[in-house]
Amino acid sequence: MGQPIDRTSWSVGAAFSLALLLLGIAAVFAMGEKALLPVLGMGAGIILLASLIHRPELGILAFAALLYSNSPVNFGRVAASPHVLGLAATALLAVSVLVEVYVKRRGWILDHAFLMMLALVAVAVLSTLLSTYPHTGLSWIITLITEGVIVYLFLINAIRRITTLKRILWVLLAVCTVMSAMAAYQELTGSYEQSFLGFAQRNTERGLGDRAGEGDGLIRSRSRLHSVYRARGPMGDPNRFGQVLLVLVPLGVILATGSGSRGTRLLAGACTSALLVGVFLTYSRGTMLMLAAISVGLLLLGCLRKRDLAFGALTAVIVVAIAAPGMTRRLDSIRGVQSLFSDESRVEADGATTGRVTEMLAALHAFRDHPLLGLGPGNYTPHYSVQYMSNPEIAFRIRDTQRRAHSLYIELAAEMGIVGLLVFLTIPAWLALRLWRLRVYWLHRDRERAMLASAFLLALVAYLGTAVFLHLAFQRYYWFLIGLVGTSVHLLSQPGAQATGSLVNEIRNRDGKVVPREWYD
Repeated sequence: MGQPIDRTSWSVGAAFSLALLLLGIAAVFAMGEKALLPVLGMGAGIILLASLIHRPELGILAFAALLYSNSPVNFGRVAASPHVLGLAATALLAVSVLVEVYVKRRGWILDHAFLMMLALVAVAVLSTLLSTYPHTGLSWIITLITEGVIVYLFLINAIRRITTLKRILWVLLAVCTVMSAMAAYQELTGSYEQSFLGFAQRNTERGLGDRAGEGDGLIRSRSRLHSVYRARGPMGDPNRFGQVLLVLVPLGVILATGSGSRGTRLLAGACTSALLVGVFLTYSRGTMLMLAAISVGLLLLGCLRKRDLAFGALTAVIVVAIAAPGMTRRLDSIRGVQSLFSDESRVEADGATTGRVTEMLAALHAFRDHPLLGLGPGNYTPHYSVQYMSNPEIAFRIRDTQRRAHSLYIELAAEMGIVGLLVFLTIPAWLALRLWRLRVYWLHRDRERAMLASAFLLALVAYLGTAVFLHLAFQRYYWFLIGLVGTSVHLLSQPGAQATGSLVNEIRNRDGKVVPREWYD
């Protein structure tokens, strides 16, 4: 077990803080008002650091809230550089890691997923060195390391208790509930120009749609879907907003059906319902398809009863009819894909469909020309996309500007080849396999733990499923999810689980030796 922070350490810390306080007061008296702001900043920093040392969980929760709300980017537009604020948010998590590893002496956790991520970095470096534009690949690699490798390592080492993991889920539910409520408020009032400091963005460049000045409430018919109707969340992308909301749906369902009090379960159910409203308001077709698949998965894995699923489906139909009446027409447009390859389709493909098919086929042709290591990470869109999309054999729609592939897998294959794609897919595949084995292990021992494993498995499937239609933008959301999934694997594992084929824990002490994993509850 980790060693608690003893009284001597706290006494030394208190004496050090008192000395800094006295120095700050002396500086104010000596230098006047010029020293006031630095002293106040130093005092706030000391209080924050002391709070994180005393309760490292606070840094983890704050990091989760800041990342999922995209706060560093939104506040960075006004207050400072987004990179600086992002670094500050990561520092909160880093302090929690240092406290757990060195102050409480619980050792570092290293696993196969982390090693696979290092292998992905190695492949990216090799692909970059062989590319025509290595400076572009270098930027992509830096993003992978800072938003992927480091965040994953920090998360699995900072989160040492299942209770902490559940509190993170509650924080994420709260953040997304607020963002969904903002989007619903915009719909209810028609105040699409109110972006709530960038946390509820809308595309108003093409006008306010057919509701401008009408004030007709929430219910309306939409023969045409204007851009402004699509909720874009804090990222400014409706499809991405729908994706990050969808990932939390199975986790919210587990909290709503868990062993908590009746009030807690009702609150979780209300937050999950708010997430679904936000999903509907994005009008994202891929997200809606995956929502149906996740709902079936929740039923098959025993997370939902048939009557609960039927009630939820009925509620969803009512909500869609009121809040997003254009969803049916938008989903029906999916059938237009058939018209691109067959004359038998009765539905013509819309502009978005023809554009995306063109972009995907172009990236596939780039992969065909560079199958082993690709064009280099991050290189396809700025340097090759226009060239490949201009091919008359695949161009269902003219694209004369740089466009991404709109598919994580196709774009990654074009940029890092089959080697990079396989290494990338090995990470979620390994985690999914461990979650499934843990689910099997706990199913007849502790149903709540089994359902938690099932929920994280479905959350991973939700992201990977929507990634068929979305490229790897906003990497931090994906790697943050991978970090939570990896953490759940460690926390749901136990030393005696090896016989069932589940994960063998790997915790290294300060001497680098592998020691048996302590069981955190």
